[in-house]
Amino acid sequence: MSIATPRLLEHQSITDPLTGLYNRRSLEEMLAVELDKARRSRADGRRVLLFVSLKNFKRVNQTYGHHIGDLLLEHTINRIRDVVRTTDIIFRFSGAVLAVLLTTISKSIDGAVVAQKIADEVAVPYQYRGSVLTIESYTGVAVYPDDGRDAQTLIQKANSSSVDAEEQGAPFLFYDADMHHRAVSRMEILSDLHQAIAAGELELYYHPIIDITGEAPRIVGAEALARWNHPTRGRVEPDEFIQVAEGTRMIAAIDKWALFHVAAQVAEWMKEFDLFVSMNVSAHEFSDEFLPDVVSSALDHHKGLDPSRIRIEITERRSMDDPDSAIEQMKALKEIGVDLWIDDFGTGQSSLTYLKQLPAAGIKIDRTFVDGLESSANDQRYLAGILESVRARGKLVIVEGVTCASQVEILKGFGCDYVQGYYYSQPMTAQAFRRILADGIDGLADPCRST
Repeated sequence: MSIATPRLLEHQSITDPLTGLYNRRSLEEMLAVELDKARRSRADGRRVLLFVSLKNFKRVNQTYGHHIGDLLLEHTINRIRDVVRTTDIIFRFSGAVLAVLLTTISKSIDGAVVAQKIADEVAVPYQYRGSVLTIESYTGVAVYPDDGRDAQTLIQKANSSSVDAEEQGAPFLFYDADMHHRAVSRMEILSDLHQAIAAGELELYYHPIIDITGEAPRIVGAEALARWNHPTRGRVEPDEFIQVAEGTRMIAAIDKWALFHVAAQVAEWMKEFDLFVSMNVSAHEFSDEFLPDVVSSALDHHKGLDPSRIRIEITERRSMDDPDSAIEQMKALKEIGVDLWIDDFGTGQSSLTYLKQLPAAGIKIDRTFVDGLESSANDQRYLAGILESVRARGKLVIVEGVTCASQVEILKGFGCDYVQGYYYSQPMTAQAFRRILADGIDGLADPCRST
């Protein structure tokens, strides 16, 4: 006869004997701990609680027996495990109701992606003795701190939302109606985005980059920017669909599509013009160990294409997420002959001392440093100091967001190399940019340009 030890008794008191998941008591205790962590963390202050109500188990138990129902429940839990992260926690709240606690989540509506994945995975039919068994799920979503600041409130609201989801026949439902509408819109965009590349709905626009170091400004390149021409929504703004894609693997597909199209376009333009094209890659793609291989493949499609004609941009914040890995990736790309630029410099937390460690050829100063520059002596002195530090480390200086001639003159006096902004032009199609390259900078007669 075995004797239950205190440790075994404690384990049994916090776990579900059938599934091995944490139980309802554990949910209340562990959720309280997570909320306390969130309150003390400035950078990681959100948590999302999902209540997943599984349906049809009563029918399965009645028809095939409880042992089949139990086996089906275990398989369904494994499916849910496959779509959440290892840092997330699954609980068995009651019979066929599970709770999923999403930890370290950056945006509240990201919970919709997980909820939809759970619905999709759970809905895949099972085969048993020639019969098809299906499980339905209805998920309620509650967010800390928006929907509640204590464990009991979040549990109540997530549970209530799962009941409402079932009544409405929705796969998931946020407790907050406005957030739910945003989440649904986001999911619709993500669904349509899967078809956009194959359907040819994505297009690259080019935003001219101007060299201001000589007597007269001249076009030396452009930044490639993705645009989405949706068949029913019309033009979808990049900030809208790129943010959605970055939360999924879709961003890798978009980055690869853009890279191959940029290579093809540069190969065509370089027959007539001396220029480069830069493009931003996501954190997901930049951290991919196969990125150098993908870049090499894009270059190999166009024999004679000079790799230095393509510049890869990575934001300052993303390059500082893991500086050591970023440096290694930059070195690998540099060996291919592709230059790296640090984008949005000044918006992250990195010190200027990091610049000498980063093998980046250029630094793009964020547009926030240029807003109102012409009317603020303090802003001018501050920016001049930054540019001096960047140039002292041998980096090319590119300033974004230029809107008027006086800003150009100030930046030229500071020793800035390149500028980009609506003073010269808005982003344009490849055909329009080709005409500008042929006409020269005088062809940039944008209506928003002022003197």
